[in-house]
Amino acid sequence: MKSFRNTISVSSNRCENIDVVTKQKCNRQLMIEESREFCFRCEEIAKEDLAIKNQSEELIKNREINELLDTFKSDILINEDLQEATFENYIPETSSQKKALQIARDYVRNFNKKNGLIMAGRTGVGNSHLSVSISKEIIKRKHTCLFISIPRLMTAIKGTYRKDNERNWIS
Repeated sequence: MKSFRNTISVSSNRCENIDVVTKQKCNRQLMIEESREFCFRCEEIAKEDLAIKNQSEELIKNREINELLDTFKSDILINEDLQEATFENYIPETSSQKKALQIARDYVRNFNKKNGLIMAGRTGVGNSHLSVSISKEIIKRKHTCLFISIPRLMTAIKGTYRKDNERNWIS
């Protein structure tokens, strides 16, 4: 029985590849295995570096989106029961609610900065739920979005009329 040994030797040639992370020319000495020249760094380690770089970028992107969503939840005039509103947990009960859900999803899917969307209707049919869901999806795309509950806005405005309200003194 014959025994085969892989032998690897060092070439006098240098790697011409561009490093995926540093964007610099690799310039390492090439290895030779079975008459094939290759750069161990570029073929093995660079793949791992690229995967780590992509994971890091994804984590940063997700952190930024989560920070925007946290700001959205804390800085708006929104009822607490709507803070967890999403398309996924909206349950349409009528055909018009199903149509409104589809319109809302289409608006997000085809979102552009030029066209707005106003949701209006009877109380309790899901306008606010869908509006908050739209806002969250738009924020995930790193766009600015605002949702205001009109009753909460009116309450906040009325609060400024009280004599003891500290906001009256802020200019």
